[in-house]
Amino acid sequence: MSSLDPPPTRSCPQMTQITQIKTQALEMSSASICVICGLSGVGVRVVLSSAMVETRDLSVGLRAFLKTYPWRRIDPVPLATLEKSISECKVALVSSAGFVVPGDEPFSSSVRGGDYSFRVIPDDIDVQTLEEHHSSDSFSHAGVEADRNMGLPLDRLHELADAGEIGLVAPRHFSVMGSITAPGRYVKRTLPVIADHLVEDEIDIALMVPV
Repeated sequence: MSSLDPPPTRSCPQMTQITQIKTQALEMSSASICVICGLSGVGVRVVLSSAMVETRDLSVGLRAFLKTYPWRRIDPVPLATLEKSISECKVALVSSAGFVVPGDEPFSSSVRGGDYSFRVIPDDIDVQTLEEHHSSDSFSHAGVEADRNMGLPLDRLHELADAGEIGLVAPRHFSVMGSITAPGRYVKRTLPVIADHLVEDEIDIALMVPV
């Protein structure tokens, strides 16, 4: 899980549809999914799933680290609204599972504060062929090792499109490495570039998959 705190959730005319899509995706992939809509507007809206780890389940060392970690406070930003039905929306995935297309440069575990770069995942890839390079050992990797959809539910997204629940699947998706203890460069350099790509692809909804 990256160290970015999400802006607060507010009501939205499309919130019921967004919740339904989030629930279906969670039921089909068991992944923790954030939903961001209206990327073509001036801001974003975030809805978090409740599938979060309890601190009591973590090691003593990790609990001590989290207790002393200088958490950042993110001021709320103006929120965009979704101006069309979910069934008409183009949807992309942004995962922090550290996935890399075979042959692409792996995420580095030697970058101080965490590797803040990103990788492009083409939509037509076999998701099971993706390589995982998440550097954190504070969670079990068994889920994503057994099924890459746990970290990038690409097959599930196509099932939603085939069922008419969403309009189109994006031509590309994005992968970052979630173990970012020093998020300054990630916030200032990486996220704006990913956002620009999403706008360039005319994405209406980006499903954030935190790992």
